[in-house]
Amino acid sequence: SRPDISYSTNSLARKVNNFTDQDVLQVKRVLRYLKMTKNLQLDFKTGPMTISGYADASWDRTSTSGYVLFMGTNLINWRSSKQKVVSRSSTEAELRALSDAAQDMLFFVHLMNELHISLPVMDLYSDNQGAITVSNDDLKVRKRLKHVDIADLFVQDAVEKKILHVSYIPTEENLADGLTKPLLKTKFYSFVKSIRMNTSSIEKECEETIETPQKL
Repeated sequence: SRPDISYSTNSLARKVNNFTDQDVLQVKRVLRYLKMTKNLQLDFKTGPMTISGYADASWDRTSTSGYVLFMGTNLINWRSSKQKVVSRSSTEAELRALSDAAQDMLFFVHLMNELHISLPVMDLYSDNQGAITVSNDDLKVRKRLKHVDIADLFVQDAVEKKILHVSYIPTEENLADGLTKPLLKTKFYSFVKSIRMNTSSIEKECEETIETPQKL
């Protein structure tokens, strides 16, 4: 129920068997943040039966995938996780994030089908033009990615079957950004609000004193 700390907890979990004093300080920072925002919660409202998603990835030696899924305006699933393989480019990293998101979106399609509810074509957004081009099965780009595991091309299959549509969105509008990297304070609280968490419990003057759960 706290997607706002997903990136922080995921990053710390990687170091549980080899932590440092700095990591202990980071754990305490997360705990302080949770204490100051104990009433922060997801906000659910009635809305259309449509599913949309936002996927993102950081590209470095250990890339991090992140995505958020919405039904209408309600956040229904999210994930922040370390990628299992090293990516040669940002396109590869983002493609893996898209495929992870597409698999979870397909799960909700099957769930709705069992309830005899049909869903329109779902929208999945990314800020990487290369990954979007590959998702739409551009042969020229695909030839340069022959080494990519077939599982990481799952999103291509979903697009081909018209289950979902992948579209471009600017980085500053990508709601999954806060699940892949630490953010400045202003951007972090903008991220928290954008994923439909009810921040009314955090008074304005209090928000100014609360530190983010992750340190830049």
